[in-house]
Amino acid sequence: MEHNELLKLLRKERNFTQEKLAEGISHRNTLSSFENGGIKISFTILLKYLKRLNISLEEYEFILNESVNNKEYRVKFSDGMFSKIVYLKEMKRVPRLKAGTV
Repeated sequence: MEHNELLKLLRKERNFTQEKLAEGISHRNTLSSFENGGIKISFTILLKYLKRLNISLEEYEFILNESVNNKEYRVKFSDGMFSKIVYLKEMKRVPRLKAGTV
């Protein structure tokens, strides 16, 4: 996973819009272009985004390194806070119920 993909994932997991995350830090178009791999951003801007998302640099680096080493990991949050990285094969799928089969 690249930096732009991770930031987008974290933003969505935290229920931030691009406008809300970028407000007072950069233009929304800057964030959008970065998330789509079109441009690079400064380290300072990245740190400001992470601060707004309430993610420490250490957590971000851990998530990034785990996702690079094994693409089958997914970031998990509980109560809006980073909780752990979960190996996707450990996540169990719950079968969907058909209507009226309760």
